[in-house]
Amino acid sequence: MSKLEPIEKEFAKLRKRKRNAVSTMSEAIDEMVKVLSQCKGEIVEHDAGSADSMDVDESAPRESTAAAVQTAIKGITAAHSKIRKAQKEATSSLSKYGKAVDKTFEGSITKLTATTLSPGPDLDFAIADHLLRLGRWSLAQQFVATSEADIGETRLEGCRETHSILDAMEQRQLGPALAWVSDNETRLAETGSRLAFLLHRLAFISHVIAGDRAAAVSYAKTYLASYSTTEFSEIQRLLGCLAYSKRLATSPYADYVDPSLWRVVADLYTRESARLSGLPKESPLSVCVDAGCTAIPKLMKVVNLVKKEEALFASDQLPVEIDLGSNRLYHSVFCCPVSRETASSVNPPMRLPCGHVICQDSIRKIAKGARRRFKCPYCPQEATTNEVQRLHF
Repeated sequence: MSKLEPIEKEFAKLRKRKRNAVSTMSEAIDEMVKVLSQCKGEIVEHDAGSADSMDVDESAPRESTAAAVQTAIKGITAAHSKIRKAQKEATSSLSKYGKAVDKTFEGSITKLTATTLSPGPDLDFAIADHLLRLGRWSLAQQFVATSEADIGETRLEGCRETHSILDAMEQRQLGPALAWVSDNETRLAETGSRLAFLLHRLAFISHVIAGDRAAAVSYAKTYLASYSTTEFSEIQRLLGCLAYSKRLATSPYADYVDPSLWRVVADLYTRESARLSGLPKESPLSVCVDAGCTAIPKLMKVVNLVKKEEALFASDQLPVEIDLGSNRLYHSVFCCPVSRETASSVNPPMRLPCGHVICQDSIRKIAKGARRRFKCPYCPQEATTNEVQRLHF
């Protein structure tokens, strides 16, 4: 029997009962409407009859109206009972389906952790940092006040400045961003950042789009001339678009009116601001959640296959490779060409005198002793374990 067969059976029952419930409820509601319409008609008819017959006993219309209402109540109660019964059956089927899923798939992730995790200052800082990056100032301050997160006033002011600059760029205002670049010009130049030039490029293009070629030329002479050695070809293109200032969107320079240019520069500013503040370019909490959502489903399958859970934590590396995507590669990884194992802190890459690199465990297996000379597995040169050097990526 397939592992998913119990789930498929319960799902088929759930779908059938849901259809029946919808049909039953629809019929019951129609029945309620019909009963109420009949009741209303009888009441109106009795009122009209009593108005035409002034000599008739007044208690008769009242009794007829009460009887009509009682009949309507009984009809509505019966229809309501049908709705409750159908709803109860559907809810019961849904509950059984959920239990079948839980029974088939292990839902607890406690097996994936070698130790019990508990909140602490690092986690509190990550949460507070994430709230600040989102611009949730009030919520971040309340969280900091009730947690162990150590967020200084300087960090808070820096986040406020970052978000105010980003908000200004959303409104196509470059003044605050250019002022920030001017204040941090030296530090940005140390890493060869293009942020200042890209901001000036946006300002120049804004003048061109507005049709003010004189202002664009003046701006280029004032701010773009200093980049002639590093951005010469781009400056040539910018000056070329002056000839198409009245129809830039349909010209060979139409890419300059693409709104994505503003998003690219805003993202670059965010990264540079975080870097100068000594912070990662992305929220650590977001990175952890994103990586966890990718890795946990795969790791849960591994847990179900491994007989002993401790085997998952027997070494610093997982028994299977988890691909988190190219955007989650932060450093180089060395794979030993001999053992095909990924290097780690306990099994680091080692450079032989001949220049070839293999892992430490492979050297130990080949050498079979600290003083014994061994031959490189890829060339005739020999070496001892004392002659190899550890590599750090």
